[in-house]
Amino acid sequence: MTNRYQVKGKIGQGGLGDVYLAHDSQLDRDVALKRVRPPEDSAISAANLEADLIREARTLSSLQHPNIVTIYDVGHNESGSFVVMELLKGETLDQVSDRGKLTVADFREVVLQVLEGMVAAQSLGLVHRDLKPGNLMVNWLASGKFQIKILDFGLARFSKSAVPQTQDQGDGIFGSIWFMAPEQFERLPLDARTDMYSLGCIFYKILTQRHPFDGTSPVDVMVSHLQHAVTPLHQLRNDVPRWMADWVMWLVSRNMDDRPHDARTALNFFLAEASGLPAEPAPPPPPPPKTASVRIVGRGTARGQRNPSQPARSPAPVTRPATATPAAPAAAAKPATRPVALAVSPTTTPPRAASSKPSRPTTPKDPRAALKWWILAGVALVAYLTWVILKPRTPILPRADHDELVTRLSIQDEPPGDATLVAELVSWIGETASPETPKIAAVLGRLKGPDINEAIGTQLATAKGAARTVLTEIAGDRPSAPGNAALLEILASGSPEDRNLAATSLGKSGNAPEALAMVKAAAIAKDDQSRRNLANGVSAILARSADPATRVRTIAPLLPSCDPAFRPDLLRLLAATGDSSASDVLIDEIKAGGDRLRDAFNQLDAWPAADSNLASAVLSATLAGDHDSLTGPAARLLARLQDLDAAATVTSLARLVPATASSPKAATDFCLAAASLASPEAAALVASITSDAAAPAQAAIADNIKRITTIQTGANILPAAAAVIVSNTKDAFHSPTVRYITSWLQPSTRLAWDVSIPKAGKFSVSILQSSGQKGDRSCRIALGTSATERNVR
Repeated sequence: MTNRYQVKGKIGQGGLGDVYLAHDSQLDRDVALKRVRPPEDSAISAANLEADLIREARTLSSLQHPNIVTIYDVGHNESGSFVVMELLKGETLDQVSDRGKLTVADFREVVLQVLEGMVAAQSLGLVHRDLKPGNLMVNWLASGKFQIKILDFGLARFSKSAVPQTQDQGDGIFGSIWFMAPEQFERLPLDARTDMYSLGCIFYKILTQRHPFDGTSPVDVMVSHLQHAVTPLHQLRNDVPRWMADWVMWLVSRNMDDRPHDARTALNFFLAEASGLPAEPAPPPPPPPKTASVRIVGRGTARGQRNPSQPARSPAPVTRPATATPAAPAAAAKPATRPVALAVSPTTTPPRAASSKPSRPTTPKDPRAALKWWILAGVALVAYLTWVILKPRTPILPRADHDELVTRLSIQDEPPGDATLVAELVSWIGETASPETPKIAAVLGRLKGPDINEAIGTQLATAKGAARTVLTEIAGDRPSAPGNAALLEILASGSPEDRNLAATSLGKSGNAPEALAMVKAAAIAKDDQSRRNLANGVSAILARSADPATRVRTIAPLLPSCDPAFRPDLLRLLAATGDSSASDVLIDEIKAGGDRLRDAFNQLDAWPAADSNLASAVLSATLAGDHDSLTGPAARLLARLQDLDAAATVTSLARLVPATASSPKAATDFCLAAASLASPEAAALVASITSDAAAPAQAAIADNIKRITTIQTGANILPAAAAVIVSNTKDAFHSPTVRYITSWLQPSTRLAWDVSIPKAGKFSVSILQSSGQKGDRSCRIALGTSATERNVR
């Protein structure tokens, strides 16, 4: 066995070892031989690394699939264990994409092959955890086509559920930072959705030649992932169908729950949407005029981006290099030097072969019969021309001409247009979507000219099918009275899908009347998602009002008569105003009793802070009502009374103690609420409660007391690690990797820094924060009795 493989030289390295070119003397073929790399750190056991190598081999040997590298043999000699695998003669996907952006047709083929391989891997419960372009080999076949092979399963794990992150001896993370999912930086359990995120980053990169999450340093890249700072793909490649661009963005969703569950889910959706795409590349569009401007998104002009002064170039299809490249190993990384840039020519449509059928013999015809037909044809032509001249109509370009016009307009930042052009573009979309629909939609969204917004709104009123969908999305970004009227009509009588789109657009373009209409529309919403979209739309309208009191006055009249299923959404919007007058509205809801009281208590966790009037109403309702369900929200609210000091807060909480006597659940909820406090008085109060939760609550209070920071004159830094995270949903947490609080998703979650201020005076507070969420976001900062709201970057 030892003499069977003759090593010729090192040709690369993978995640856990080195790869060598070797010759199999028994079968007379070249193979790739992989060994573990000697550990640089003496604390790392070579035996453990060899075990990892063998585990990788066993992983791959259980996967017999044309898109996954094949394992031939496993062996051991005096130099240690080794794995023998097929030698792939090709290049890595990043080498291919470095020559140019992939065409839609080539991208489609890459997606299908990669996902087919991942479906096979995930069927065994395998999570790769290190997917990147360098681990996807493009193996050129004799036919001229290519085959994708997935390599380097060195970090893979078998698991039908989430698996822990692999870390090195220095508490670092194995993986490739450009393509790692946020949960890998946050040390969270990984599953198939982690691989979907990495694939989304790969697909984005090969379509745009830029990383979706970029930065000038590894830390910047990591923060970009965590904050989800990404430019939507359709803004960089408007020739890519919109559904395809959105599909890639689906894969790179920040939250795991928002991604495809696995490769099969992603593949099934892709196949369903891609069924109308041509299997081969279409002829390239005519070159744009040299004076056309090019839309650039991002900072500067990095490698892979065009300078705005240069003409656009069509993406080139994947083609085999003109010169042979060195044989690449199955698990090899990118070579240190790259081949010279290779010419890649667009595929052209082959000429149609001449027919070999004999021509039909002809017989002489009567000249008088021919003359009769000429006369009839002349009369018909005159009648047609008269009809064409006299009939009023909107001029419509021939198909070839309008394709050229759309191409020319689509590469301009602000293409010129008018109402007539809007009508023509909408007519070209029609009722059924086509591959050209996303490009036309992009043009409509950027048209500049007189009354364009009104023209789009007018067209929306009568549009159907695909045109209606496109215009419904655009109308929100191009507000007009006709557009809002048409969106309200769709909201009242459209399909559920159209109503959801209309709700989103009205959130961008609407005002108070539209908000009222959206609340009424919630009564006919049949599912939670529709109501959530309506609530988001109303929230967006309210957010454009700079005056929180105005937001309260808009919401208050809607509460008494709104649909019960929509009331919690309105109360959440009321809490988000942060205005003191909102508490008066909530007190009215509590006094109303019944379901309105229940819904009001359910929103107490999202309430910014309680004043003495609201605290009194909550206490009275709790003591007179159901202790099981009301004590917890009441205690959590009272624990953060904004106009009381620590001792007074404990005194207020003490009034709830009678509610805990007869209800174990109330006693537990009370202790958990008090655990966020930081005073000896709070610890003594918890000690008086009979509950298993009392001891842990006392320990938490003691820990909070240790975290109290004394504010001195000058700058004081309150680190994220010192914050107390108060959350029922357990969403936010402190990440030691990036040293800040991340995954803060719920408005009800609060961060509290307990401080001691020995001397009265004026203080300023600065918060280092950011958000990767689209749309307006804000955070509320409270210090003592003062509070302010600021927009989030």
